[in-house]
Amino acid sequence: MQNSDESRTPQTPETTAANASRRRFLQGAAVATATAAAVTAGGAAIAGASHKDLAHVIQTFGGPQGLISGATCNMCTTNTGATSTGPFSPISSITAGHGDHQFMLWFWAAGLAAGTYTLSISVSGPGAGTFPTPFLYSGSGNNQHNFILANGAAGCPTSTATYTVNHSGSDLAGIASVTLGTGPKDILWQLHLKWNGTSISADETFTFTGTVTDSHGNTLQCSAQLLVKKS
Repeated sequence: MQNSDESRTPQTPETTAANASRRRFLQGAAVATATAAAVTAGGAAIAGASHKDLAHVIQTFGGPQGLISGATCNMCTTNTGATSTGPFSPISSITAGHGDHQFMLWFWAAGLAAGTYTLSISVSGPGAGTFPTPFLYSGSGNNQHNFILANGAAGCPTSTATYTVNHSGSDLAGIASVTLGTGPKDILWQLHLKWNGTSISADETFTFTGTVTDSHGNTLQCSAQLLVKKS
């Protein structure tokens, strides 16, 4: 069906061009209106997103931070060097309330470029709270808990490994951050821990998770488990 206005108007070259221009104007207005609606809807989606969904919405506008490029990590538990097997032999359990309730917790990161890195550790399991709960720091002085710059070591320490103490502190907060010069380099953090002395009625497994973060917010994460046996 013809447009009634156009059917009453003589179709000269001038009126044909005017009608075409009018149609293009209306089409452009429709596109602009749809675009504005889409932008408004996108803004409303972000504004109305729940805390759970917000990260997904943001990812569509900017890439999330990732892992530390080219680096690897490891985490383990060892003895404290007080046994006949030599220092830093791997262990998988301790006994609550006895002489063997102390241990070393290690976090090792390899292939790190120059920059500043910070270690945080959490623990999960029965009665776990803010690290080191339900464990305690142990020892004194340089033997207490410190990060060690590894001398080309590959992974967690063994009875024959040697390391140079780079810095020591009284708790994780005092040793967590380290700045490296020209990389790639390895960092080995050591924490001397013990069970808090609480009696337990059954064996309990705890998981330590270490996360090293660079100055850009990129992370590297590893975990280790330790069984605490009842007395």
